Amino acid sequence: MRLFDEFKLKSILVFSFVLTFTLSASAQDDEIEITDEDLKKYAVTMDSLETMKDNVKNVMADMLKSNENITIARYNELNDAIGDEEKLTELEATEEEVEFIQAVIDKKEELTAQIKPTLTTMVKDYIGSVKMYNAIKKGLKSDEELKAKYDTMMEEIIAAKESEEGEEGEMSDADEGDDSAGSKEDK
Repeated sequence: MRLFDEFKLKSILVFSFVLTFTLSASAQDDEIEITDEDLKKYAVTMDSLETMKDNVKNVMADMLKSNENITIARYNELNDAIGDEEKLTELEATEEEVEFIQAVIDKKEELTAQIKPTLTTMVKDYIGSVKMYNAIKKGLKSDEELKAKYDTMMEEIIAAKESEEGEEGEMSDADEGDDSAGSKEDK
C-alpha cells in the first residue's frame, strides 16, 4: 500500500510541475515586450500584404479591361456560375467566356498562392518570429494605445509611399521632357 501512495504522490508532483511549467510558458507568451521597432516592422509587413492584395485586384481588373468580349457585369454573372454547368447553360455562357473566366480565376489563385509564403518569410525574417507577429496582432485587438501607435505608423508608411510614387511620376515626366528636348535639338 505504501508503494501505491508514493507513486500517487510522485504522480501528483510531476503533474503539478508540468502544469506549473505550462502555465508559466503561456504567461510568458502573453508578456512579450513589443517595441516601437517591432510594431514598425509589423506595420511594414501589413502594408506589404495590402500591396500584394492590391496587385491581385489590379491584375484581375486589367484582364477584365483587356477583354472586349465580356463586360464586368457579365463576368460577375458568369463567375458566380462557374462550376455549375446547368447555371452556365441557363446563362447561355459561351466557351470563350468560360475559358476567360477560368483564366482569371487561375491567375487570381496563382497570385494569391504567392502571398502566403511571402508573408511567412516576412514574419520570420523581418519581424523576427511568429510569436512576435501573433503578440502584436493580439495586442492590436486589446490595447488601444498600441493600436493608436500602429495606426499612426501606417499613416506615415502610406504617406511616405505616396510621396515616393509622386516623385517617381515627376521624374518620369522630367525624363520625357528631356527626351523631347533632345529630339528637338537633333532636328
